[in-house]
Amino acid sequence: MTKEENRFLRYWLPLYSWMGVIFFLSSIPQAFMPEFIAEFKIDKLTHFLEYLILGALLVRAFLHSDLEIELGGSVLIAVGVALVFAALDEGYQYFVPGRTADLADWLCDSLGSASGIVLYFIGTLSSE
Repeated sequence: MTKEENRFLRYWLPLYSWMGVIFFLSSIPQAFMPEFIAEFKIDKLTHFLEYLILGALLVRAFLHSDLEIELGGSVLIAVGVALVFAALDEGYQYFVPGRTADLADWLCDSLGSASGIVLYFIGTLSSE
């Protein structure tokens, strides 16, 4: 396996797979959502956690890319991609039956992705 193939499998495939999971979850009509999400009002927590993972995966992929991006650039790109992906995700949900595009959800997505980026760095620093 080449270095590029290994890099893709290790850093980019998990990111793209997680983005697919988020998109899949956003495609579920409200009528088919698990009752516990609506019953316990954990919608915002779900958004936060989905994007916490996305933020960590984004910065991880950009840091290990062959684009030669430094730390600050990786963070800025990861934040930018997360914010745009979250906005597109919310916009997409507008067209899913029973779902809405919600600014509060986008804010939870944004906070989650920023937290994921920070936690990734805390984990990286503590492992050194």
